[in-house]
Amino acid sequence: MTTTLPTESALPARNDWHTLAASDAALALNVDPTTGLDHTAASNRLNEAGPNRLADAPRSPRWKVFLNQLRGFLTIVLLVAAVVSAVVAQELKT
Repeated sequence: MTTTLPTESALPARNDWHTLAASDAALALNVDPTTGLDHTAASNRLNEAGPNRLADAPRSPRWKVFLNQLRGFLTIVLLVAAVVSAVVAQELKT
């Protein structure tokens, strides 16, 4: 069985590799899926493309995360109910 490399027009854009079948992606990247890359090829690709890492997302301050938890409709309803309950309980004590 002979497999052929996808033509340039069949290759996806830089961000569309997920649209290819695994075998087509392996052929396009010149990789044997059963054995992977040897050490030399892997280090060459690491030098060319850099490490396979996503950039760290900026962290939100803890107070902002806490306040975002209180933004839900039901949370607001429960907080209002708690305040009303506290006010009514204070009035009944007097």
